[in-house]
Amino acid sequence: MGTSKQPSRGYEHLWRSNDPPTDDEDALVRSELQRLRVEFEQLTGRPWMLGVQDVTPPKPVLSKKAQKVHDTIRQHTQLLSCVRRVPTELWGEIFSIALLDIPNQRPGNPYDKALRALCNVCKTWSAAARGHKGLWTKFPTFEFGDTRWVAAPLRQRHQGKVLRQLGEYVEHSGTQPFTFGYILHHERHLLDPYAAFAHAVLKVLVSESRRWEGALIYLASSGGSDQRRWPDEYLAPVKGNVPMLRSLDLTVAAGSTSSWTNTSCIPSLFADSPKLRHVTFNSPEKVPEGRFDVDLPWSQLETFEGLCHTNDSFGQVLANSHSTLRSLKVDIRSVLVPSAPLEPTTMQNLTKLSIRFLSGIDTLYIMFLRLPSLTDLELHGEGREEGISIFRTLVQFIHYSRCSLKRVVVALRLPLPEAGTFEDLHNFLVHCPLLEELDIRASYLFNSHPGERLNPLITVIAGRDLFPHLRVLTLRSDPRDFG
Repeated sequence: MGTSKQPSRGYEHLWRSNDPPTDDEDALVRSELQRLRVEFEQLTGRPWMLGVQDVTPPKPVLSKKAQKVHDTIRQHTQLLSCVRRVPTELWGEIFSIALLDIPNQRPGNPYDKALRALCNVCKTWSAAARGHKGLWTKFPTFEFGDTRWVAAPLRQRHQGKVLRQLGEYVEHSGTQPFTFGYILHHERHLLDPYAAFAHAVLKVLVSESRRWEGALIYLASSGGSDQRRWPDEYLAPVKGNVPMLRSLDLTVAAGSTSSWTNTSCIPSLFADSPKLRHVTFNSPEKVPEGRFDVDLPWSQLETFEGLCHTNDSFGQVLANSHSTLRSLKVDIRSVLVPSAPLEPTTMQNLTKLSIRFLSGIDTLYIMFLRLPSLTDLELHGEGREEGISIFRTLVQFIHYSRCSLKRVVVALRLPLPEAGTFEDLHNFLVHCPLLEELDIRASYLFNSHPGERLNPLITVIAGRDLFPHLRVLTLRSDPRDFG
């Protein structure tokens, strides 16, 4: 009779990998399994199919030798697992599905960490992942100037690791479009070598700009002895070389106004972007010239979001994106807010609008908007002017736009609503029969003096007859909720 102590010959390497066995190795493993099963039956008096793994508790106690044969059978059975025979191409598709919803354009790089974890499982998985180009089209977010790194000595090892990481993504993604993030902070002065490191990464990304599909770029101080605020010379080649760019998230920050130069190329970098559809743009809060406008293909944008502190983006959207825009979210607490137009502006396809105002008087601006497709409306602001009823204004807006709102957020801070506000609110709600979600201040349901009882309007709002579609009602009492 053979013994299970004899080493297996011809397939030892399979114990150290997830590689599938060849035909010859498969035959050897099956032959060894047959021998082990015979030995197990001779030791226990029952066939393997009635082995320990198939017996309900209490399981029979095996001798040490029988237990060892049992364990060896299970180990050999695993060598024939169908998992080992999954084609490399299929593994790549499985990984793509597994990583589909993991973001890459954020600090911390959760996507890169998940991808590295898969590559570190075994050589088979690593080869499958590295051979699937689609997995490498979500580049990491490269972040520089964070106080964690600035405060520490310059780390050459860290630099090499980051550059190798970027090189891997460039190589394995082939010629496919990719997304990425690049963040350059300005918390404190950056040493020249560190700034050069950040610029080296930027130059590699810029060299691949014809493959950019989604770009998140946050630009601030590049530091160094020359004190340039933005790395213009490294970004200049991007202009006219982003034929695949669909999504842009651009923030230009200035720690001070002293380093501003009106010769910067940044505002015109993305003017010629034939596929650009989705833009987030935040400009510096203060610049010596009073504005930081950006040149974009406004007439083709579908979504826009941004802080309009020192730029005319809001006016550009209204003037040039009225036929294509579907979603608009802007903060117009700025002196650059365009004056109310002489003629109403119609945006036929806009379904979502979110505006943050400086004061209540600015809310009158929506009276000049005609948004027939609007279903989602958010109004934020510091307060309202005396004599202006926001809900009365909204009723007029709905009347002129002929829209059917399903979600409404009215988040104006101060002062407390005056007497009669709840009547205006009730009238507004009557004009929103399809309303599904309402988010307002609780004080809108009070009379003029705090502490009085809630108006019966709360029961009207909750009534299923008048608002059969209402699913979410949020009443806020703390002004900080509307930050």
